[in-house]
Amino acid sequence: MSPLKQLKRSFKAIESGELDTRLALNHHDKVGEIISNFNNLAARLQRSHQQYKQINFDLSHELRTQLNGIRSRSEAMIDGFEAYRWQGNYYSVESHPRLLQECEVKGLIECLWDTFGGTLTDKGFKLLDEHIGAIYGDAITLERQRQILQRLMDKGFASKVVLGIGSYSYQYVTRDTHGSAVKATSVVKNNQRVAIFKEPKTDSKKRSAKGLLKVERVNGELICKDNVTEEEEKQGLLEVVFEDGKLLKETTLSEIRALIGAQIS
Repeated sequence: MSPLKQLKRSFKAIESGELDTRLALNHHDKVGEIISNFNNLAARLQRSHQQYKQINFDLSHELRTQLNGIRSRSEAMIDGFEAYRWQGNYYSVESHPRLLQECEVKGLIECLWDTFGGTLTDKGFKLLDEHIGAIYGDAITLERQRQILQRLMDKGFASKVVLGIGSYSYQYVTRDTHGSAVKATSVVKNNQRVAIFKEPKTDSKKRSAKGLLKVERVNGELICKDNVTEEEEKQGLLEVVFEDGKLLKETTLSEIRALIGAQIS
């Protein structure tokens, strides 16, 4: 076959995608120069195609990686989770995701368990030491409450926590939604009076009353004193209304209106 026919066939092979096509260089004249130029052109085309494939692969991999991260974050947000796992690490689902520390991934209850330990319930759930407790702060809606308790159960913990309802939650849930609101400042444990209270280190304005309370009227205004003795409490205006499952004192709406009327007149 003549060199020109070989060259023509080789060009068609290149056009069909056979970029490794080469011609034997058996000539040292003008024909040999054309064959040499063809081989160089084919080699450059093959290298360019390989680089294109590599760039396309790298871009596809990068896009898939980013899309997987976005998908993981989106699914976590839809399912109500506060974190998601991506490439072996955990990230928050905030508008600007941040890498979470190990303690944040574990959560408060598991960290307390690792530090203080506890016991197992008769159903096999882990229960923190009775001296240790946790308060899940304000902004706890009914939906978040269910999520918190379910996640604790999924991790094998008994859902023995206190859930707070602050002003943020009022637009989502009221205390009437829960059916009741109970606050306590004093309990009797092992026949001893114990004061209970909250005093957050991060917000002194949320400090609660402590111990037994004495309410008295001073110059027409009601004044509350906390952490008083049992004798002092009895001298105040507070009365026992409900005790041991029994309603001891019932106040009618008319009585309440009359009391308010007397105070504002």
